[in-house]
Amino acid sequence: MEAKDFNAWIAHMGWNDSEVARQLDISRNTVATYKVKGAPVSIGYACASLAFGLPAWAEPSRSDPAYQDWLQVEATTRAQMRAKVLQQMNTLAKVVGVCTEDLQPTLISDRPLREAIRLVAEGIEGHLTSGARVMFGQDGSLDHAQCKDMLKHHGDEL
Repeated sequence: MEAKDFNAWIAHMGWNDSEVARQLDISRNTVATYKVKGAPVSIGYACASLAFGLPAWAEPSRSDPAYQDWLQVEATTRAQMRAKVLQQMNTLAKVVGVCTEDLQPTLISDRPLREAIRLVAEGIEGHLTSGARVMFGQDGSLDHAQCKDMLKHHGDEL
């Protein structure tokens, strides 16, 4: 974005340098530099979106067929992941996470996979952050959300 275009955008928006800096999340010194030397392309895009708004495609409509297709693919993928985990339910797993009390790394080794999933999903009675993961098998891994999903769909099997 050339300097003259940047200055024209500021005039169009009717903002002072402080407001421009706040809206673009840059310093006022950077605004002054852009006024003289021009701004990078990314700033030009940000200016355009602030001036004209984001296009309608930025947030898909729930009735959009493409969005519905995505939801179907997402549901199928989750179901396949749950089936894969259920096949390995008797393997040993470890839980890797961070303790909420002292923010120290926590490792809980050699738990049955079903118990590890329950520990991460329930946060070990609030003592484990939602960043915890269950590691199992050669390359199996479940994050907090996936453990909650497993508990929701297969709670009686865990």
